[in-house]
Amino acid sequence: MKASRCAASSLFADATSALGRIPVIRDWLEAAGLFALFVGLAAFIALPAGLITMPVRVDWAGLWPVALVVFFVPALGA
Repeated sequence: MKASRCAASSLFADATSALGRIPVIRDWLEAAGLFALFVGLAAFIALPAGLITMPVRVDWAGLWPVALVVFFVPALGA
């Protein structure tokens, strides 16, 4: 039981110290590469399965309520 507490506090300490570190260019490139890998795998799985479809026509009038929600909801959480 005591070992799991040390591990949790160690993870918290690692996360806390990582927040104070400024990322270097290699960190950004690694994150971009992992993101590209994720997007590629997601597209490889989702496109043939029909999970992602692109609409031919966009209803711009219907997007205004969504745009308002997307704009205001994050501000309400702060």
